[in-house]
Amino acid sequence: MRVEGSPLLARRGGCAEGADGVVDLSRKQFKFSVIDLPPRRFAPPLLARRGDLLGFLLYRANRTLYRHHLAVNSFLMDALLRFSGSVRRDPAIETWLDQQPAELGAIARLWFARIRECGDDVLELMHDGCATACIEDVPFAYVGVFKAHANIGFFLGSQLRDPKRLLQGTGKRMRHVKVKPGEKLDSAALTALIDAAYLDVKSRFVRG
Repeated sequence: MRVEGSPLLARRGGCAEGADGVVDLSRKQFKFSVIDLPPRRFAPPLLARRGDLLGFLLYRANRTLYRHHLAVNSFLMDALLRFSGSVRRDPAIETWLDQQPAELGAIARLWFARIRECGDDVLELMHDGCATACIEDVPFAYVGVFKAHANIGFFLGSQLRDPKRLLQGTGKRMRHVKVKPGEKLDSAALTALIDAAYLDVKSRFVRG
């Protein structure tokens, strides 16, 4: 990332005021005119490192819009469902998996293991009879076992791209994929949904 512009007209706390220029991002240029800037703790390099491109551009353009951007992200984080008690490895989940019928238990164990592999920051707990995975206290996926199928569910599934149309459910946020013994499953598409659900929740922490 490279920032080009006219010489800084003024400095305050390490931040510039009154500079006009161009942000060059991956060979694409975004014109900006700095009206005012927030305090030093929101310096552009920090935003760039955190991957908040929208925040970076708003920062370089207008303080009011940037503060609105932060407020929206804060609201989204506050609105997320949160569970207390998640740990790195919950023995209750292994006990629950061992208690499931052989075929369904194998499905549940396979896909929860895949969820665990998303990252070192994945925590877990049993919630409402399901093995649930979280980042900190925010859940992103779960595995549940029913009479004839297992569900791999996503707490913000309604916001996931699903080109293979695996997701089921009509709620405001949650979606799930039904997995039945002996039925063909697009494992690659389900794996992509798991990764996307993890990254979605993780990005909310970065933006917030």
